[in-house]
Amino acid sequence: MRVPPPNLLKIEKDNLLEDVRSKLAEKYPDYAAPEDGDATDPAWVILEQAAWLVDLLSGQLDQYPYSMVQEFVHLMGGQLSPAVPSLGVMIANPLEAGEIVLDPQQTSPWRFFTLQTEELDIIEFTSLEPKVHLRPSSILSMVEVKNKELYLVGGPKSSSGIGAQEAWKTYQQRSRIFDEEWVRYDLTTSNAESLIETLEGAIASLEERKIGWLEFRIEQVSNIRVSVFARINLAKSFEHFQPTGLSEGDVRAHWGTLDNSTWTPPVRIASLPGLNPTIRGTEPMPGLRRGTILVPNVAESFEIKDLLERKSMPLKKDVVDSIWETLTHMDQKLATLTVSIARGVEPSSDEREPTWISTVLNQGLWAEVVDRTELRFIHMSVGQVEPTAGAFRLALVLKGVSEHNIPPIRVFGIDDNGMERVPLRHNIAWKLRLPDPNAGQRMVLVVALDIQVSATHNEILVVTECDPMAVLCNTILVGNMPAVQDGRQIEIVRNIPEPVNLLYDDLVNKDVIDHLLRDNISKDVASLLRRLPLSHFPVQHSSSIVDFEGVWLDPTSTEGEGALMRLNAPDGNGYHVPLRPGRVVQLDWYRRTDGEYGNVERGAIQIIEQPNGVEPNILEVFNPLDTFYGLGRENEQEAIDRMFNPSGRVAVLPTDWERLLRVNLGMRARGWVIRCWSHPERSLVSHDFWPPTTNETAVVTRSGLQSRVDDMYRSGADTMLVIVGAKDRLISDSELDWARGLIEGLVRRQQQRLPLIKKVVVMKFWPLVLRTKDQEEFPLPCFDIGTRSGTLRLLGDHQEEDIPNKQLLLNAGIVDVEVLDV
Repeated sequence: MRVPPPNLLKIEKDNLLEDVRSKLAEKYPDYAAPEDGDATDPAWVILEQAAWLVDLLSGQLDQYPYSMVQEFVHLMGGQLSPAVPSLGVMIANPLEAGEIVLDPQQTSPWRFFTLQTEELDIIEFTSLEPKVHLRPSSILSMVEVKNKELYLVGGPKSSSGIGAQEAWKTYQQRSRIFDEEWVRYDLTTSNAESLIETLEGAIASLEERKIGWLEFRIEQVSNIRVSVFARINLAKSFEHFQPTGLSEGDVRAHWGTLDNSTWTPPVRIASLPGLNPTIRGTEPMPGLRRGTILVPNVAESFEIKDLLERKSMPLKKDVVDSIWETLTHMDQKLATLTVSIARGVEPSSDEREPTWISTVLNQGLWAEVVDRTELRFIHMSVGQVEPTAGAFRLALVLKGVSEHNIPPIRVFGIDDNGMERVPLRHNIAWKLRLPDPNAGQRMVLVVALDIQVSATHNEILVVTECDPMAVLCNTILVGNMPAVQDGRQIEIVRNIPEPVNLLYDDLVNKDVIDHLLRDNISKDVASLLRRLPLSHFPVQHSSSIVDFEGVWLDPTSTEGEGALMRLNAPDGNGYHVPLRPGRVVQLDWYRRTDGEYGNVERGAIQIIEQPNGVEPNILEVFNPLDTFYGLGRENEQEAIDRMFNPSGRVAVLPTDWERLLRVNLGMRARGWVIRCWSHPERSLVSHDFWPPTTNETAVVTRSGLQSRVDDMYRSGADTMLVIVGAKDRLISDSELDWARGLIEGLVRRQQQRLPLIKKVVVMKFWPLVLRTKDQEEFPLPCFDIGTRSGTLRLLGDHQEEDIPNKQLLLNAGIVDVEVLDV
């Protein structure tokens, strides 16, 4: 990149003479100026000749080859930092299924823009992925299960259009979908009327058992088929004691149990304004008589039907079987019949209520799907008019989650036959951190998934332990790197470098991508950016020039003349594409950026430009989060200040890094252990990592740690190992991810001055307790275990481990000592 020129050394003779006259007038007031005296005075002639010589000689100082100065400063690391493009995510609403593909030789037919305002022109964005599969879809519901209860947590912004492609987590509300749960027992007989009489008699006999919460309904389907519907009706249990339906003080209800079962409906007292605050949300009391319950201190004239509310959980399978078993005990004729069972819930008028419950209940998959204490469920429609198989792009916006430890995600396909038992194949396409729309400078993690769906799938159900704050369909990774279609043809006339000014001041080449990747960019996004086509210049009778390889380019122009490119000149890596005279180079296309102006707010990207007949035909686009990472080009004064102004001490030794990291981590890491291990310490001293391989309960932790250990061993002397963590507890993965982002960013900034450390591996600190008989005192925390005896255990854990036969523990230290009685 071009280095700004220094100030001119030339001294103007007119300015010099004026300065001499003013000083002479101050020192010798009687000495007349030339205007008042003799201008041919020899003294004035000598002064004018001297000023002329100073003007001439000082001007020659500026004629020193400036390119030599530039090269010298460049060797010192001096260069203007280029404009860096912004990154973001965008959702699309396609008319039909299709793929957005980036052709390395052509520009993308899809272009995305922001609206033009009074202050800013339109900002263009483009897809950064080689291939993205889009398909018409919509989000139907977002629910979660906590302690076996179902809660509504969000829903789509609208039922159609681009609003159906995103759903945000809102307030939590208990689902009422199971209030209308039903169980159907289908019976086949030769005499339907006789069977109905038998069923009515059995139900009447069951009513005498005082199981007040159970209600039956008989329906004749045909001459040979009869169905019995069973459902829970809480209001029915009060009919015997409160026939008017109104409270008279203490309220009682029949609450009997089924045969071979102690189960009763899990209920709580409703939290309504008309009830005593002390009983709201509590469970009813057992009544004085067996098989009854009591709700005390209910306001008079309160409607009993609203007194209890059922906990939002379905009937268990053994309860469903017990209902029919109890009914057969009322009449043994029913026991000889073959029964088929169907389950479901009535459709709800609340659009937030899930519609997949009936499918899961009827197939008996509820226990298999809900196999954790806390789970989130996202239900989406992916059906099409012309069904096609392929990938479906879905993104989860997560908060407080480490990108290296994302909780498990399962995806189930739903077709006309119900929900499949085997989860669909899916993979993480990329992960990107963007600003949290609700928390200032905090960041959220956007995790994009590619889910493989078949042509028969109409819907999918995502089950995850993550707690997404938003769900996005048809998500595309975009950046402010639009392609510029130049079209000029440059004929090579000489074998020397041929300068060409391009059409824009801020271009994007691999050097700009490297500047962008100095920020906290995940590895998968970095891989996509490194594979992104940046330019294409066909050469007559020769191979094309791709991504500016083999030509010299300064991607930043500070003079508004366009970025400068030199053909027949080597690039920054020394690679040179020789172009003989007579060859014609066509400037087909290249990429540019708007720098910091590409950081646009949520909802700014709304316009799409695409050719007629292109597939997929995208109807609407929208960016649900702010774009980020864009930076403007560095001006000349900023580059000079960065290079030559005084600065703090440059970190060289591990202790320098520890001091610098402690300052940058701030109050959140107050009291933490921060230990930096250099390459000599790791390579010359025997060491080990915690937990040890003998700890069978930490196999998963050890396997996840091993990848970072292997990464460290593969690296050289320019890699530093950093251990961070609290002394009194084991920090969480989200805390480690936060610290890792700050530390990696600090290392990238330090590289601009002294690139001694180019890579950092960050691990969490494991606080250990030493149980020993020795009473020797030593400073804590202690990483040296070579001379220690006894056993080690993790702070807060009771499982003890033998001390490894090594000199150091790199990621763990002794923070406390328990001396055993001899």
